[in-house]
Amino acid sequence: MDIELTTLKNLGKLLTADEVADILRISREGVYQRVKRRQIAYVKFHGRLYFPEKSLLAEMKVFEIETAAA
Repeated sequence: MDIELTTLKNLGKLLTADEVADILRISREGVYQRVKRRQIAYVKFHGRLYFPEKSLLAEMKVFEIETAAA
């Protein structure tokens, strides 16, 4: 098994920009703006961006904790 495939498997489920937009309730363009500002984790594979579901959910939990503490 090559390194690239092993690394992708370790990332778990990968989401598309449209799926992330639905989860975050923002536009697809909003997802790409967050990518540009490095506010969201992504993987570029064959010229396309994918978003690790684990990272997205972890970021959402951190945001929930921070807003609950405020």
